[in-house]
Amino acid sequence: MSGVAGENLGTLPTTDDYPLFFCSGNESNTLCSAIINISPTPALPSLPFQSDIFFINALTSNSLAQVTSTLNSNEAPLSF
Repeated sequence: MSGVAGENLGTLPTTDDYPLFFCSGNESNTLCSAIINISPTPALPSLPFQSDIFFINALTSNSLAQVTSTLNSNEAPLSF
């Protein structure tokens, strides 16, 4: 991920599939909401994805940090 030209803000874990990664923030501090596909797909009524929260400081190299990672639980920022 990159926000400033030439700066790498971090690398997402390659063990997960991220069909959606959305970031929004105030100045350089940014919260991101990520949808992560669950594999193998669980039986209904469970959702086939999990949502987690990441943090990025757009001015700091390698600042990408996963804030939540609770299995079988969906987390989302209350406000962007």
